[in-house]
Amino acid sequence: PTIKVVPLTTKNITTWLKDESQLGTNSIVDVAIDSNIYVLSKTYIERYYRGVQTEWGLKAVTPPPGNLKVIAATLDTKAIYLLDEVEKRLIVVDKNGELIKQFASTRWDNLKGVAVPLDETYAYVLAGDALFEVKL
Repeated sequence: PTIKVVPLTTKNITTWLKDESQLGTNSIVDVAIDSNIYVLSKTYIERYYRGVQTEWGLKAVTPPPGNLKVIAATLDTKAIYLLDEVEKRLIVVDKNGELIKQFASTRWDNLKGVAVPLDETYAYVLAGDALFEVKL
């Protein structure tokens, strides 16, 4: 098959945020999308809906995140999954930011990614060159 490269122009790319000054783009490390867009920085998450920031935050996560690396969420999942590099943990919160569970391992160096199947019974955590299965 032939791959067609489409150059980005003002016809096929637009600024999504209604107020671009809302977002500190230098600190963004990841994004996740369900009906909202969650923008992850190292220590906090911002939620946007239709280009406008909405009130949202992590609640009762102790200790507070030290260096968030990855966020995962879809329209079909009930939870949001976060990887915290400092505490070597997987944080699971509901879509309102309430803590559901946390999992930590001293073996989770260099956290790189998390994937969760639609049934949300397991999470797969990529740390360094090792893949870990976590029963949720």
